[in-house]
Amino acid sequence: MLVKPRKLYYGDTIGVIAPGGPPDTDRLKSGIELLEELGFSVVAGASLAQRRGYLAGEDRDRAAELMAMFEDPGIDAIFCARGGTGSGRLLPYLDFEKLSPHPKIFVGYSDVTCLQLAFHQQMHWCSFYGPMVAVDLVAKTNSDIRAESVWFQMLTGQGPGHEVIQGKSLFPGSATGPLVGGCLSLIQSLCGSSYFPDLDGAILFLEEVNEEPYRIDRMLTHLKLCHHFENLAGVLVGELKDCHPKDDEPSLSIEQILADHFGPLEIPLIMDLPFGHGTGHQVLPIGVRAEMNGQEGYYRLLEKAVS
Repeated sequence: MLVKPRKLYYGDTIGVIAPGGPPDTDRLKSGIELLEELGFSVVAGASLAQRRGYLAGEDRDRAAELMAMFEDPGIDAIFCARGGTGSGRLLPYLDFEKLSPHPKIFVGYSDVTCLQLAFHQQMHWCSFYGPMVAVDLVAKTNSDIRAESVWFQMLTGQGPGHEVIQGKSLFPGSATGPLVGGCLSLIQSLCGSSYFPDLDGAILFLEEVNEEPYRIDRMLTHLKLCHHFENLAGVLVGELKDCHPKDDEPSLSIEQILADHFGPLEIPLIMDLPFGHGTGHQVLPIGVRAEMNGQEGYYRLLEKAVS
């Protein structure tokens, strides 16, 4: 059964961490100021100021900080400052038995996919694939309608309810199932581990950035060879930012690649949805049930993501 976190209330305390790479200082400051303007208190993790090459400090230290914030009763939610790389390196150092009694709102995307899928697979937690504090929280939370933003409404339990999210239909059909997915390259990175999610009956969502079509093809091929697509209910494809050929060599289009891999499954597929590394601001709650209509090219949530 899906474990949903407690919803956010005005005045709650949000812990901000860097589980992967170190954040940009100016963007971090702007993101934290936004959270404070919205009425939240912020506790900044030590990882935000740590540097070890492309990592925000030592693996064990970042893992210990993540554990401590989940176990701290004074922290009501945890937001990632950025992704980058290195979140998957924390997995061997996390004690899921200790974490299990402390579900909280956990927000991030991109490299954070590794942690979110591990939480879902190991503890059945719902987490939120959405904007990060030092990356795009400010840009994706319109300053004029902050209290009405998708991000704010979902985490505070005010919505979204049954809002229709429109994309482009590639394959028709209808499906219902839990939303499971993230950044394609990070989903692939968990193949063969105990952290890879159960996709049977799921609506798989994926997005990517800076990957040429042949690399997307290769990642999907790997997942297919591991038999992870055989019992999917449907597929949602978000923004594939800058995922185009980098030279003049012949290439398959993204649509051709998606058709090659998912067409034979005869399941609905919707693409060009507004989530991921681009400008789209949709937040996807992992594990929450949704329905999709491939004929009309939309999906919508069937339940709230917080308790």
